[in-house]
Amino acid sequence: WQKRPGTTRFPGGETIAECAARGWKVLEELYDRHPQGHVLVVCHMFAIQGMLTRIFQLKPHQFRTFAIDVASLTTVQMAQGGFRLLQLNDVSHLESLPPSPTMTPPALPGRAAK
Repeated sequence: WQKRPGTTRFPGGETIAECAARGWKVLEELYDRHPQGHVLVVCHMFAIQGMLTRIFQLKPHQFRTFAIDVASLTTVQMAQGGFRLLQLNDVSHLESLPPSPTMTPPALPGRAAK
């Protein structure tokens, strides 16, 4: 998992690429059914990360490019011919709750005050 995150298969599971492909198929089916509508999809963070790597044409091992916290909102607008990322990992609706131990830590250390 640490050395080959994009191609590691969990016991009884799938790789990130397979997870993204399965999710992608669902997105295509939903778009075909609701081309002008809004659809809410609730899924695991790896599925979200995998589908985002596909949208942005990244390699499966680059899925960690996108931080996805528990209960966060990511909004993608799908239209014929393309996608638009409207919201990524929004947790503002959780602000009144105590901090979660599962919150993604900042990617970069804070800068020291001068």
